[in-house]
Amino acid sequence: ILHFVIVLQGGMEQSNLLSFASQLVRKDGKLFDPIRKKWLVETPEETVRQCLMLWLVGIGIPGPNISVERKIFILGRMRRFDVVIYSRDLRPWMLFECKAPATPLRQEVVEQAGAYNLALKCPYLGISNGIQLLLAEIDFQTSHSRFLNAFPDYPSSPGRPGQ
Repeated sequence: ILHFVIVLQGGMEQSNLLSFASQLVRKDGKLFDPIRKKWLVETPEETVRQCLMLWLVGIGIPGPNISVERKIFILGRMRRFDVVIYSRDLRPWMLFECKAPATPLRQEVVEQAGAYNLALKCPYLGISNGIQLLLAEIDFQTSHSRFLNAFPDYPSSPGRPGQ
């Protein structure tokens, strides 16, 4: 059950995340994940996830504050989120759901990310297929969301809004 719904109208930005693909470390059909420090099978979705993480680190998100593919429980069922950014005081700050470039970012993708966020309560949500990027701010008090035209400022110290 979602307490908010984002309707995919406007707010969708073209993304150049896949331009980071040339920086990925590849070997024998695998990609090296510098956050998890392990080799992973190269799939289209994994390529998007790895490009997203390179971009995040490049814009100043500390690598140790990025969590990738971790288990969470939603309504008693185990799920696995793609990427969560934690604030400097280690609170979930932004959740990203990644899809393969051929996967359109439809309402069901937003609902999937929203369902994961019921457990995490991140104030920011992002979805990307490497070609498109959607960012939203979630207000859990009012159960409303709004699209963002730019990546929100990462909290520089504890106690800052959004943490």
